Amino acid sequence: DAVARKASGARYDQFLAPKQGMDWWMSKLANQLRSNKHYGTKVTRIVNASTGYKLEGTGADTDGSSFAHVCLALPSWGAAELLKEVNPLASRLLESIPYASSAVAILAIPRSEIRPEAMCFGIVVPKIEHRDSLAISLSSEKYPGRCPEDTVLVRVFMGGAIRPELLEQDDESLLAIARKETAELLGVRRSPRWQKLVRWNQAMPQYLIGHCQRVTEIREALGKSPKIHVIGNAIDGVGIPQCIRLSRETASAIAASVPTE
Repeated sequence: DAVARKASGARYDQFLAPKQGMDWWMSKLANQLRSNKHYGTKVTRIVNASTGYKLEGTGADTDGSSFAHVCLALPSWGAAELLKEVNPLASRLLESIPYASSAVAILAIPRSEIRPEAMCFGIVVPKIEHRDSLAISLSSEKYPGRCPEDTVLVRVFMGGAIRPELLEQDDESLLAIARKETAELLGVRRSPRWQKLVRWNQAMPQYLIGHCQRVTEIREALGKSPKIHVIGNAIDGVGIPQCIRLSRETASAIAASVPTE
């Protein structure tokens, strides 16, 4: 790890993911929580209460129960909506963080179809190329066991802040674009064995110039609501490691504030 941190270029040994997928990871985390867990619960409003905050909405624990701390692990625009009443300033600041959407075409391509010199972990497409894809990731080359040995699982990323107009097209049109991109960049000639399109709407926060100052202002505004916490990839980093670090820091702060018997 120390060598990788000092190295320049791609850090291939940093590509890590659970073998069973992200759902397995989340289930393991949930199983370690000793408190009650409620799924399918929608919170639409946070209101001040004498002993903390009350949550209103539909589902368990939105029936008037009071909570000492509330942690919002949401996109900033979702957190902004819930904070409109209890902290209008923090709400406005969170809402001002812009987001981009993307579409990901997932293609199962015969390994023999990809040119040997194009076999890699992935490709980032420079804007100057004026292509319809932002990047192409060969997921099964990064993470073993994702598909049969004679197949390569390829993800083609489209849209984003650079080409948002592409997302106005229907799924089949975007899949056709993805097939065209893999043909031109990877040499693929035949149709994929399997394909699927996934859309991520308003999922990618944009760290524009001045973002660090905005985060400072958000934290100052949240200081007026000391038992409301906002975490997620719109704050200190878009990657999973950065989200984990912020989550740990927040959980430690909450635990330290709870009186011990």
